[in-house]
Amino acid sequence: MKRHVSWQAACLTPGGEPGGLRFHACDRRPRSNRVALAARGIKALIPAFGPSGILPPFIGPSPVDRAKVSPYEVTLTELVSRFGTSKERLQILRGLVAYRAALANAGIVQGFQWLDGSFIEDCETHRGRGPKDIDIVTFAYRPIAVSAPQDWATFVAANDDLFNPVKTKADLSCDAYYIDLNKAPHLTVLDTAYFNSLFSHQRDTAQWKGMLVVKLQSDDAVAAQMIAGTK
Repeated sequence: MKRHVSWQAACLTPGGEPGGLRFHACDRRPRSNRVALAARGIKALIPAFGPSGILPPFIGPSPVDRAKVSPYEVTLTELVSRFGTSKERLQILRGLVAYRAALANAGIVQGFQWLDGSFIEDCETHRGRGPKDIDIVTFAYRPIAVSAPQDWATFVAANDDLFNPVKTKADLSCDAYYIDLNKAPHLTVLDTAYFNSLFSHQRDTAQWKGMLVVKLQSDDAVAAQMIAGTK
């Protein structure tokens, strides 16, 4: 029997798996599509670029399979392995590792980050230049010690270097935005819808595209060694 293979399916590279946090329709517990696909015998994967040099928004013939829809879940070492291909990209990755370490040092460790922008595109081929930064949205819970609204407001003001995208971009090449998961759910939905619209479409062409998601607690120490060339 002849098997139909879409261009998205043809983009799959060996040894990978698309990923991203998912919620079952009848179960409110989060489940990564990494887990969902592993149960089906599919290994971890960052999809290959499509014809326009961007990640596909979904893998396979249809976007209805939630386990195969962007954002694709990655570890930090997988991100370095795939995208740490030049001095410019390695410098951006150093900034990302430093930004994540600063969040962890401040007690922000429960959550995940969407990764997007030209850093996860083949901009060298299609724009004739390397990426200048990486776009990030951090979704995270407050540290318990500052979970009260007034304490959180004081904490944010005292750590402006973590929450001000102008500073994170200038200091760490991270165009970083933050969504507080402790605030009212309807506000979180509004923020998520806004950033999903921005991140899931290429700004210049409005093409629908894929992005990546990495947990705040990942294999950062090993990734830092890879960037430094010591592993």
